[in-house]
Amino acid sequence: MTTPVRSNSRLSLAMERTGQWVFSQDIPADVVVAVCEASFSLHKFMLVSKSNYIRKLILESKEPDLARINLSDIPGGPDIFEKTAKFCYGVNFEITVHNVAALRCAAEYLQMTDMYCDNNLSSRTEDFLAQVALSSLSGAIIVLKSCEDLLPLAEDVKIVQRCVDVISLKACNEANFPSRTPPNWWTEELSIIDIEFIGRILSGMRKRGAKSTNFSKCFDNIHRKKSSRSCSRSFRQVHHVLQSW
Repeated sequence: MTTPVRSNSRLSLAMERTGQWVFSQDIPADVVVAVCEASFSLHKFMLVSKSNYIRKLILESKEPDLARINLSDIPGGPDIFEKTAKFCYGVNFEITVHNVAALRCAAEYLQMTDMYCDNNLSSRTEDFLAQVALSSLSGAIIVLKSCEDLLPLAEDVKIVQRCVDVISLKACNEANFPSRTPPNWWTEELSIIDIEFIGRILSGMRKRGAKSTNFSKCFDNIHRKKSSRSCSRSFRQVHHVLQSW
């Protein structure tokens, strides 16, 4: 868990970085976007060029000259908003397996879709998901793990189900035809995921014909790392899947 000191430090760095590339513009900022504890001084016309949600907020505002927008509900918080703002300004940033789900959800939240503007953030993140993040078992697991803090929007845009499908298929192949040693290496990686997602993955693997040989160890790893009482019902569901294999 991020400590308050570290969290505040990250927010300060995000605002400082944002200020550096915003203040490089010739036109003074005309709107402040608040995201939790962070505030970003930006330009309406740059945000509106990519975000239909912000465009509608400005058009429908009762204030004649809206000067402050609160986006504290945006998925991913200040760090992700900083990247979406950079996208609006044409500033480069890195999409990774760790942030792609949050960026895709933020794009949905801000209505940064190709229906509003060609080559928008939504399609950029979809391309990364298809071509990079979901091309490997490890990548799909990391993306699915990041979705735990992005529900229910990550479900609504089908990221969770796509991750579950990819992991089920690739883990099934590993269970039946191991590609590395130890042959059950993938069970350790799988154990970082929320137990409810684990149940969906195991059900998918069963439908795809995975052998049950390695699942006792998989379940032991999960049980060792996720022993809270709040998970008891989900553990029973996963155990039921294993018993009915």
